[in-house]
Amino acid sequence: MTRATPTTAAAAAIHPFRLEVPQAQLNDLRERLARTRWPDDAAGGTWTYGIPLDRLQALTDYWRTGCDWRACEAELNRFAQFTTLFGGASVHFLHVRSPERHALPLIMTHGWPGSVVEFLDVIGPLTDPHAHGGDPADAFHLVLPHIPGFGLSGRTCAPFSARCANHPAKLESASRSTSNVFSTGESQKKNDFFGKSSGSAGRPRRATVRASLSARSVGVPCGSMPLVGY
Repeated sequence: MTRATPTTAAAAAIHPFRLEVPQAQLNDLRERLARTRWPDDAAGGTWTYGIPLDRLQALTDYWRTGCDWRACEAELNRFAQFTTLFGGASVHFLHVRSPERHALPLIMTHGWPGSVVEFLDVIGPLTDPHAHGGDPADAFHLVLPHIPGFGLSGRTCAPFSARCANHPAKLESASRSTSNVFSTGESQKKNDFFGKSSGSAGRPRRATVRASLSARSVGVPCGSMPLVGY
């Protein structure tokens, strides 16, 4: 299995994680994609009735023959990864420490749909700005979680309406729990939060909850997805 799946009380601890998909699963995926039976292109090459057949065939062919999954694994496995239970859900996250002693802990959450892969290109500049021509005082320790139901995290644990109803209380609990991820001396006094798309929704509340600890909170809503092809 590739997703984090702790189920016992003891699993609430933080466990090291490494992404290693069995080759048999990759072979099975390619074989099933190769056996796809395609319908007629009812859309006539446009997006009027959904994705055009040629676009879907090209995407399928990429996943069957063009994607180097092992290279993707190696890219993620460059960084320390962990799993833990968070609000009842199994959560996978990257924890990347800065070489700067007084770096500020920063939690970055991806959007919906999305993945921590969105942040891979900024890990270096954020954790080690000096190596990228920046000011070492701007360094961060990073925690990059997959939100439940996405990437390598486990499934969600409640219906959407129930999760929304309890959202404020869960955010308050989460904001307190996330501080336990860090053990960085003086930098433990501050935590910052960054979110994209739906991941930004909880940031203002978290900033309020931890007003005495956090100096900044950044949310970046991405707006609505277009109704036609893009």
